[in-house]
Amino acid sequence: MNRKSALALASSLAALSLAACSTPQMTSSTKMMDPPAGNTVAGRYLAANFAAASGDVRGAAGFYADTLKADPQNADLLSRAFMFAAESGNIEQAIALSDRVIAQDVQNRPAHLVRQAGAMLKKDYAAAAADFDTSMPGTFTVLTNNVIHAWAQAGTKDVEGALKTLDSLSTQRGVDGLRLMHKALILDYAGNDADADAAYRQAMTVMGGGPRLSDAYGRFLARHGRADEAKALYQHVAAENPGQPVALAALKDINARKTPAPLINSPAEGMAEPCSASRRH
Repeated sequence: MNRKSALALASSLAALSLAACSTPQMTSSTKMMDPPAGNTVAGRYLAANFAAASGDVRGAAGFYADTLKADPQNADLLSRAFMFAAESGNIEQAIALSDRVIAQDVQNRPAHLVRQAGAMLKKDYAAAAADFDTSMPGTFTVLTNNVIHAWAQAGTKDVEGALKTLDSLSTQRGVDGLRLMHKALILDYAGNDADADAAYRQAMTVMGGGPRLSDAYGRFLARHGRADEAKALYQHVAAENPGQPVALAALKDINARKTPAPLINSPAEGMAEPCSASRRH
């Protein structure tokens, strides 16, 4: 994974982390203030508040970052600088601040997720796994946390541990199909072909032939000399979803006897999958 792709992944994780949080809200009195002239610390702080209240997320991120340099021990400034950096897409700045945020608030889930993104940039999957956190409530959050952790474990070649992490989701209602899908993807990534095939078929039984899962399994079949089965699968997807571009492209490649790449080519891509799924839905 190149740096551009890795930063895009980090941005996905940051967006996920912010989904359950919001950037600090300005008070009504702050909203009434005009940004003062000058380049003082107080001026930059008020300019940041004004930009935030005006919806200028990128401007607020810049002003808060500048103000933090002059007052690095200010916990409120640090929190605002971090959250606005992440929301504005300045992921490298958010990653740089994440350790400091966690030092002040060990329960800050957005900072842990962004720090995980930083570990992924360095392919330090052990560090990403170490940031696993089950404290946040909610079915989707539990699913996402466990999937990210499982892929981090797969990155350290602990496939057995990854599968155990996914198995812990078996008591969660409504997520069994996604659990099985990621089980298949991890087994596929690890080269455990027979177990991956079984897991794909089990996931298909639970989830049905949705385009994303079907594409993952279709690619698996085509790569393992089962082009006829892959073709039948993509034809079914195309019939159920007329004009579905992924299925049509795959059928074209199969007819041209091209061998597809796996849907997931790295643990980082696997970690990004639940984030991508949240945006698709």
